[in-house]
Amino acid sequence: MDVPAEDQIGPGLAPGADRRLAALKQVVVVLRPDHEDRMMADDDPKLGVLRLAQPRRDAGDLGRAEQIYRQILTADRSHALATYLLGLIAHQVGKQQEAIDYFSRAIRLNGVQPLYHTKLGDALRALGRIDEATVSYRQALKLDPDFAGVHVSQGAMWQAQGDLHGAFG
Repeated sequence: MDVPAEDQIGPGLAPGADRRLAALKQVVVVLRPDHEDRMMADDDPKLGVLRLAQPRRDAGDLGRAEQIYRQILTADRSHALATYLLGLIAHQVGKQQEAIDYFSRAIRLNGVQPLYHTKLGDALRALGRIDEATVSYRQALKLDPDFAGVHVSQGAMWQAQGDLHGAFG
């Protein structure tokens, strides 16, 4: 499937794409209040492209969002956020081992993001690998004890195990 010119980055940019990318960086975008948005550095030239993919992902067009994230990784294999986002898509469609691989790679690229560790824990939990999930959740808490996402995930895990003291204690 071909990537539309307006979504391409790197060599082969459509005429005016540099202007559009620069303009995207200037626009004030109201984003969802989650950790993902705080991980996008304003000086990242792929920021605009990541933001192009977000509405597609939110609308359920995961295939199109995945194409954009893969294109970013083609241009920059060390882009942790695009790697994480591919893991998120894999997790959403039930490909947990693939999600684990992506989340683990994102952590190797940038291990200070509690969301990466939390989502790794979620994928591990989905496969019944509770001990490993617990390690991931603990790492996320070590990085940011106030990150609500890890508390929600860890509580859901405890509740599913019938550990109401852990879930509510």
